[in-house]
Amino acid sequence: MRSPLPGGDTGSWAGIPITTAGRTAFDLARRLPLTEAVVCVDAMLAARLLEAEDLRESARRRPGWTGLPQVKKVLLLCDAGAESPQESRLRLILVAGGLPRPVTQYEVRTASGLFVARLDLAYPEHKLGVEYEGDHHRGRGAFQADLRRMNALRACGWTVLRFAARDLREPARLIATVKAALTGVSG
Repeated sequence: MRSPLPGGDTGSWAGIPITTAGRTAFDLARRLPLTEAVVCVDAMLAARLLEAEDLRESARRRPGWTGLPQVKKVLLLCDAGAESPQESRLRLILVAGGLPRPVTQYEVRTASGLFVARLDLAYPEHKLGVEYEGDHHRGRGAFQADLRRMNALRACGWTVLRFAARDLREPARLIATVKAALTGVSG
């Protein structure tokens, strides 16, 4: 699929012609499958390569272009707080499953204000954290740090659900687990 490429949509890096971050995000948002489009835009937002308004402006300047309805969906779903593609995918599974949109990178503090932990995703009103655990959590040092962190969160009254790659391939089960934790129903 070809599209016009006005001069304002291009730049250069080390002498190589490239599209601007806004135009790149626009093309990804309208052409990739929805989840992958959100993952890419989340990464660009987190890296501060663009702001959501840049993508909004790209869409406004191109009425009638193919894929605009999806760009609007991406804008509703994207979040600069996502720190990994898997965190984005986990958040999208929860939202697609009808659950409320979780807060990204939520800081938990003690009653006196001391920092305890930052959660990938959180439902603060329920004191429920949802974490994606990649392979880097398997090392001895990471494991010990995770134990201390989970104990500190528990001492503050938080429940933390931890998911890995395989869980993302079973979205119905993942959604049911989070829904049960939100409603206080045990399985």
